[in-house]
Amino acid sequence: MKGAAVYIDKNDQIADHARVSLISYEKASKLNFSAHIKEQLQETFRELFVEGKGAIDFGSGDRHSEHGRRLLYIDDLIIGDGSTLRIHGWRDKRDYILVRKNSVHLEDALKKIEFKGYDRNNIHLENYNNAYWVISATPESATYGSLLVASTVPLSLLRRRIKACLGRSPS
Repeated sequence: MKGAAVYIDKNDQIADHARVSLISYEKASKLNFSAHIKEQLQETFRELFVEGKGAIDFGSGDRHSEHGRRLLYIDDLIIGDGSTLRIHGWRDKRDYILVRKNSVHLEDALKKIEFKGYDRNNIHLENYNNAYWVISATPESATYGSLLVASTVPLSLLRRRIKACLGRSPS
């Protein structure tokens, strides 16, 4: 298969007991959340199985559109040997990949997940509730540098403005 896709544009489209397989050795097979739906979207199923190249897209198709929360509940996450699951359009505290705490294959799967724009070596689990972990990522170091620069620019402009105002002599 060459990159098949499942599009999620309403809540609970897939049966909770279903096994969803993303299988592709060329272009990645994807599970896509619609970027055009502004409301929260939630999907739950029993198992996500990835063989070859798989991807989950939380709505990166429209970069100018802000959408609601995306929640993906999975009972068991299985990523085959030599396979990867790439996550696109994910943003912390808005988008959630939730995997049951009793998932047998989760520890192995974590080593095979990549979040676009995030440090591959810092994919980790966070407690979500009594039943689920949330899979999360830490931004790449370059991203931290960009954030630091972006936050210092307004401060330096403010400082210059204050100096200019204080340097003016009253008439």
